[in-house]
Amino acid sequence: MRQLACRGQPAFASAVLYLGRRSVIGIDRKEGYDSITCWRTTRPTSIRGLPVHAVCGYDNDQLTQLLHPQLFSRARGTAPPSTFAIVTSAPAATAQAWATQNLGEPAPRSRWIVEASPLYSGYSELRCATSGAD
Repeated sequence: MRQLACRGQPAFASAVLYLGRRSVIGIDRKEGYDSITCWRTTRPTSIRGLPVHAVCGYDNDQLTQLLHPQLFSRARGTAPPSTFAIVTSAPAATAQAWATQNLGEPAPRSRWIVEASPLYSGYSELRCATSGAD
């Protein structure tokens, strides 16, 4: 929840490592798009009633990238902002309503976005993206 609430720089690597240690995601089975790395959940998972199909993200911190290269896939071009996302089977409007009710206001220079998932057809992606540390 803290990562999605977007009240600061997303700590993508620590969140993914935690979820992997808890076997919520299959850490050895990453997928991705445009430098964003995703992992599907290993069992039915939800956050406050919102079904979660996968978690995705990227961390701009170079030290984090060096310490955890297995978490990152880098595409050509400009790097995305530091990002943490969940992929849900809920329609975008439902995910947006859930975010409004459960996440509150993001921090300055941060925002949460709900849109169609670029990787998983028919799914929505709810993500926190930040343009800098606050």
